[in-house]
Amino acid sequence: MPSKRPIRRSKAARDIAPLRSEVRGLGAALGRVITRIEGRETFDTVEALRKLAKARRANDADAERLLAKAVAELDPPAAFNQAMAFTLYFELVNLAEENFRIRLLRRRRVARALGKDEGRPIRESIEAAVMELKEAGMGAEEMQRLVDRLRIELVFTAHPTETKRRTLLAKLRRLAGILRARALPESSPDCAVLDAETVEREIASLWLTDRSRTARPGVKDEARTGLWYFDTTLIETMPRLQMDMERALARHYPGVRPPRRWLTFGSWIGGDRDGNPEVTASTTADVLLLHRRLAIEKLRATSHELGRLLSVSDLRDTVVPALKRELRENLHLSEHLSELENRYPHEPYRLLLGVLQERLGRARDELRDGGALLASSSSSCLSRSTVADTLDTIRAGLEAGRGAMLAGGDLAAAANQFEVFGLHTARIDLRQHSSLHEAAVAEILGRADYPDRKSVV
Repeated sequence: MPSKRPIRRSKAARDIAPLRSEVRGLGAALGRVITRIEGRETFDTVEALRKLAKARRANDADAERLLAKAVAELDPPAAFNQAMAFTLYFELVNLAEENFRIRLLRRRRVARALGKDEGRPIRESIEAAVMELKEAGMGAEEMQRLVDRLRIELVFTAHPTETKRRTLLAKLRRLAGILRARALPESSPDCAVLDAETVEREIASLWLTDRSRTARPGVKDEARTGLWYFDTTLIETMPRLQMDMERALARHYPGVRPPRRWLTFGSWIGGDRDGNPEVTASTTADVLLLHRRLAIEKLRATSHELGRLLSVSDLRDTVVPALKRELRENLHLSEHLSELENRYPHEPYRLLLGVLQERLGRARDELRDGGALLASSSSSCLSRSTVADTLDTIRAGLEAGRGAMLAGGDLAAAANQFEVFGLHTARIDLRQHSSLHEAAVAEILGRADYPDRKSVV
């Protein structure tokens, strides 16, 4: 009897095998959750519909007829459970696919960073674009002119029909993190994520959570959903893109200065008055407050972490006069700062970041009654220049002393974060129907002493 030869799979099939395995595992976990919560009959119906749908995609005419008949015979509660099952299944598949892509990109990024991959950079990355321009013959002077005028703004459009709750977005994000931790168990600080029941509990929580809000979402709900992406992803990611740009230019165009604030964000949410009658001046003001509050809270958290990192002692390094002067002028702002001075008397950078945290905290308190939008810049305790000057003072002080290495990394990332998002996260686009502009301009000109008002209008 001839021996069986092992089946050889292509490299592509081997690469995608972990994804297939995870999708099967998540599908099986969902099946166990449905069986446990809803009963075996509900799960059997899910399986029957799934097999009929699969046969229909294979052009089985009988399957199409049987599928339509089976769906039509479902009573409302059963139909709801089936819709829930397939909705949640595809959400789990999407998580698996996203995590698979993230693992591939990070693997390539790590190999590139460690010098194990000296070939082409990651496709569609910033470095790939820079290399393509260099190979096309672009010189350093032309590249400098190009990056000097580089301006990209990504705009969040208004989608009042979006129904997915932030609660569900947060649950899916949490499950995605658990799946990533399970893929690298040796680096996970929490061994509980390795238990099979951990994933099933997360799926059960999704199953038992309402998919839609009890009340119709308003404009501020829509704005909070948009800001959720800033809070969970964008504010953290943007400094990395800036560093990618700097590294790519340093590697392929030494001497070319990287652009600053070349990628920013805008939003129609809360400003689309031509498309949503609920967007009033008051609504726009409320949305602006939400943007400012998030930007301040994220910057305050960043300042707190920087303070722990920049524990440089003035007994170990020199301190520039500008930093000493700023501390003398501001440590009296609160009792908390006086306590910090007593606790860390030789850590000037930490103390100065404490001053920044105090200012950010006061600015946050200003937002409680909406007064920040009505206050002039002189009466507010925080301005953009205040934050920029503080970060510049810290950077200059480190670069002038023995801590120059610390001027990069987290401090540079914080400066990039502030440069992109500032104190407002995103610029709000105000969109108004032209007829209202025409009426306003006509009224203004109608009250002015113009000899030929009609021709102007």
